[in-house]
Amino acid sequence: MTMPIAIFRIPFMAFMAIAHVVAARGATASAQNPWSTLDGSKPLVVGHRGASGTKPEHTMESYREAIAQGADAIEPDLVMTKDRVLISRHDLELGKSTNIATLSEFAGRKSRKIVDGIPQEGWFVCDFTLDEIRRLGGIATDPERSRDLDGKAHLATFEEILELAKATRSTGHPIVVYPETKHPTFHRDLGMALEDSLAAILRRAGWTSRDAPVIVQSFEPGSLRRLRSLGLKTRMVQLLDASENSLHTGELEYRAPNHRPFEWTRTADSIKSYAWMTTDAGLAYVKSYADGIGPWKRYLLPLRGRIDSTGAIMDLNEDGKLDDRDGILQASTDLVRRAHSAGLFVHPFTFRNESRRLAWDHRGDPADEYRRFYEMGIDGLFTDFPSTAIAARNRISSSILHTADGRRAPGSDTIVLLIDFQYDFADPRGAWPAQAPLAQQTIAAARQLVDTARSRGWPVLRIANEFSRRDFFGNLFRRQAAIQGSLGARLVAPFDSLDGPVFSKSSSDAFSSRKLSDWLANHPGSTLWVSGFFTEGCVASTTGSALRRGHRVLSNPSLSASPDSSSWRRGWRLMLSSGLQLATLPPDPGH
Repeated sequence: MTMPIAIFRIPFMAFMAIAHVVAARGATASAQNPWSTLDGSKPLVVGHRGASGTKPEHTMESYREAIAQGADAIEPDLVMTKDRVLISRHDLELGKSTNIATLSEFAGRKSRKIVDGIPQEGWFVCDFTLDEIRRLGGIATDPERSRDLDGKAHLATFEEILELAKATRSTGHPIVVYPETKHPTFHRDLGMALEDSLAAILRRAGWTSRDAPVIVQSFEPGSLRRLRSLGLKTRMVQLLDASENSLHTGELEYRAPNHRPFEWTRTADSIKSYAWMTTDAGLAYVKSYADGIGPWKRYLLPLRGRIDSTGAIMDLNEDGKLDDRDGILQASTDLVRRAHSAGLFVHPFTFRNESRRLAWDHRGDPADEYRRFYEMGIDGLFTDFPSTAIAARNRISSSILHTADGRRAPGSDTIVLLIDFQYDFADPRGAWPAQAPLAQQTIAAARQLVDTARSRGWPVLRIANEFSRRDFFGNLFRRQAAIQGSLGARLVAPFDSLDGPVFSKSSSDAFSSRKLSDWLANHPGSTLWVSGFFTEGCVASTTGSALRRGHRVLSNPSLSASPDSSSWRRGWRLMLSSGLQLATLPPDPGH
């Protein structure tokens, strides 16, 4: 699906027992059921282009990762090759999302085309056969994301994605396939109707009924109507686009090609548009052929910047540029309520973890964004990071649990896991040239967290000091002396005297500990604050172990400041990809 031009992180966890209520339209949250979705079910988490936050989009690796992270559905955007094979690509032009520009054999195959009224130049899927497409590798399309698989990730056909989904039918967590017809008018003009091929493939799979594990989406109503005429009875979704959310006004803005379905531009209809589709009359129109709407998330929760005395938008985080981090959340619209009243479910797009894509109010915490949208009553969402969306959903689910006497259950607890400080960056002579300030900052953050925990009665779990082990850094006595000489015992001693269980003699093997595993299992749904100096293996294990049990795992963003160490940088990338979320200490973490 299209992201507006101007604005831009676990295997599936079983929920603790909650009543699944199939409610009347406009279901409301209750003490037994937290969801105010159309039918009272938990919101659907759709892996947008797979798990495209961690693997190159629309590749087999991305779809497998989304399934591994626990997504309920996977989304392939469908375009057609020269020999009429449906493959999964968001863009008709291949230069942005594949390594084609690096392959000399295709250097002479560039061309110019008009796509939905916009001139484009590059390598277009419709000019290449499937055999030629097989020679390409997917690449990351976001500069902040890992490029480890660039050129190595395998582009996927729609039929391969269906086979991948079919293989999940016996796992207890079957996957829904959520295809989008991309640029259907463009393909139709070439005599390559996407709808005919899509319907034929779904008929062969036996997935054409209303209860089939398929939801078809498109920005063009005519594409969905055509599929209906071909006998497809699966659920369908009308996507709603816009050009940008103006930080000056807080209003959505509409410009070509994002203002209306391209087929309507062809008919010069001056009334019908994506904005019109959100009116009551427009929703009634959509209901005549579709089951839900997929609006850009700013249709539901818009942003507005703060304006200074000169009329300019203020750079709230003072980073020298304007993005979502400089936008303040406005009041939510009534679109979800009105769509539910019309009998339509609502699946907004697209949710991402990068801080530049999170409003000022979220303070860099994507879980806060998910919470706000879940509480709005959305029926599902598209996300590049399924594990983060699922962890946030689990957090809301666990909040309804109560003990027999009416008190909140352990799912509402906040637990502090303090990993005592690793001193890999001290050399044998005791020098911490660049790391001493970071060490002091880390310890200060941990002290604040411990003080908060003690004042609120939160459990503090502890992993014993790493420097008590011999390792390749040399003699433990020399190492301990270096620590004492460079930082001072006062920085370490406060944590040695903490009350609470100690689970391991070292952080690196802490999470193979049966004792800790049992402790986490007995505190379902809790928020786990992790603090300390980490090895990458240690905290990746922390987050993985806790997330698999439905915990939310947080750590202070000040700890992410990287020393000049590839191990440290690798560790933070691994931790964040495992689902660790960065957040400053809020007034009451976990609630």
